[in-house]
Amino acid sequence: MVSSDSVSVTLPGELYGGQINALFERMGLDARHGAEAGAWELRDSVARRPWAERALVEAKTLAAPWFRDDRFDLLTPPSDEIHPAMSRDELQEGHRTIDARLNSGSLAPFLYKIQLDILAAADADLIDASRTCHEKLTKLGFSDVQEAVFPCVTAHWLSIDNRLYARSKLPAIVMRFEHDPVLLDQLRRGGADELTERSVFASSEALAGPGLLTDTYAGPLLACRAPDVWAVHGQRLGSTVIFSFGTAINGVAPIPVEPLQLLPRDAPIQWPEQRAAVAERACAEAVDWWAMRLNQMFTYLSDPTSYRDANDCYLPYHHQNWMMNAEELFNRVTSSLLSWRDQYGARILTFSALDLVSEAFLGGDMGALCDPARARKSLGEVKEAMPASVAGVLLPNVEAAVSSLSNVADGFFIKEHRNTETVDFVKSDGQVESLTPDKAIAAVLRARRNATHGFGGKSGEPRVTRILAQHDGKLPPELVYLPFLYLLSVLCNPDRIRQRIERQCRAVNRA
Repeated sequence: MVSSDSVSVTLPGELYGGQINALFERMGLDARHGAEAGAWELRDSVARRPWAERALVEAKTLAAPWFRDDRFDLLTPPSDEIHPAMSRDELQEGHRTIDARLNSGSLAPFLYKIQLDILAAADADLIDASRTCHEKLTKLGFSDVQEAVFPCVTAHWLSIDNRLYARSKLPAIVMRFEHDPVLLDQLRRGGADELTERSVFASSEALAGPGLLTDTYAGPLLACRAPDVWAVHGQRLGSTVIFSFGTAINGVAPIPVEPLQLLPRDAPIQWPEQRAAVAERACAEAVDWWAMRLNQMFTYLSDPTSYRDANDCYLPYHHQNWMMNAEELFNRVTSSLLSWRDQYGARILTFSALDLVSEAFLGGDMGALCDPARARKSLGEVKEAMPASVAGVLLPNVEAAVSSLSNVADGFFIKEHRNTETVDFVKSDGQVESLTPDKAIAAVLRARRNATHGFGGKSGEPRVTRILAQHDGKLPPELVYLPFLYLLSVLCNPDRIRQRIERQCRAVNRA
């Protein structure tokens, strides 16, 4: 019988050169033999021994004005088991291009060079490269003013433990043996020595796992003030060096800066006003808070015991799906936040992100997330789950999104003309349905989301078509920040999401 904190997995002992226990150890899992040949009982060793184990996601502050000495010696090189994101030739070409543009008067080339310097640094040179980049940012000034450009530069290291990436491969390993039992015979005959883990266990590897090696999971954090920018990062494999400015600067030019931006698009009429200033230590605290929440999320997402069926057997497809869902959600939120030059594209990404977070993580319909009352409640819960200083970094644009939801009601022109308290629309059977403004807003946004499949929907959806007849179609651009609110809700409720996963899995194979 499998213990209450374990899950049963069937894998051949010949795997990993016959050292399968070493594979489990690499994943941060305790393993013991099950009742049958090839059966293993696995349980997490990281969360069970937090005092003795390194967290799956960590953040360390490397330099700050309130430090007497910097701490860049805390940096460690990436794993030698993974390959750099850019070739040496690509990096050298990038540096040549940037060097030619450094005197343009724009901050962008200067900041991009910071990124390239971190990315290009050899492992042995990473500490010196990071320290140099920090000094450049600290000393950057205006030619005619003594004041520094960035008032409070801090440096941080956000890192993902190798065990987390190794765990992300477990579903693919189990699925390969299910779909290709011949591989087991090949292993037993010793004919698979030349096969590597990357080439053999590649199930959806472009969808679940790459984000752990790049900056995917830092994306929403760094983009939360878009179109303003409050930090620049340098990507390393499995980690990111982040330099915060201590303030938020304008991240977009007022006019197109590339010929491609001159092509037809739904461009913003005006950029939003710059939000509240950032408190001195708030950026450092925001990075620490984000890492803590990521660690909580990956503790249950990566734990195979989260994916036990009614018989305590491992469900690799559920595990894979949830890892892909997480990566998709972070990518969609970041992409929507960065789409300010194309508001149509931003709106489509916003609806897509709301669909994913509502159906996969929070349950229910995306229209419910667009109800102003629900959004206000979620904002209040998120605020309570973070220090005020962190909220000062993460939430200004989220607050603007929640406020803008109520402005959608301004588009119900018949309601305005008739000065009614409700939105009253005539249904296809001639009956009148009255909706409160909040419910009507949710219905209109649901209808706009449905238009990704074509207006009218698959069966005509008369209710959806008729609610659109009441609205002028104008939507506030701040809605783009709404998915970030619900991503924060996911991060702030690890127990709720884990319980949702476990309920789904325990229902599988129930007698």
